[in-house]
Amino acid sequence: MKRKRLVAIVWTALIVAACSIPGNELPRVRVDYVDKSAHFVLFFVFAWLWMRAGTGTSVLRLGTMLVAGLLLAGGTEVYQGLLPINRSPDVLDAVANAVGLIAGIAAFVAAEHVRSNEPGDFAS
Repeated sequence: MKRKRLVAIVWTALIVAACSIPGNELPRVRVDYVDKSAHFVLFFVFAWLWMRAGTGTSVLRLGTMLVAGLLLAGGTEVYQGLLPINRSPDVLDAVANAVGLIAGIAAFVAAEHVRSNEPGDFAS
């Protein structure tokens, strides 16, 4: 298995594991929106790693990444509500997941575009 794909798989497993931690074992943080920021970062990195693990930036690949990522983004919230782990689904967490996912895809595509252009292309 390619190393990049393995890293993406491990990151995905870490997201699922983090969403499975019982609520009473989570640290209590008194900073506004730190939870939403964590969700954003988890899914930004998820998108970046999976985009990096693939080849090209075709519309089919982008669509597949978006659909799979949104299913995970929403699924983790539903999952938390179904398990007896003292966690509840949060629509705003799902939104933060989705925004992080879309931002990660967009950042990867932009970085690939910049990387693939010659240094003089911006002058034209």
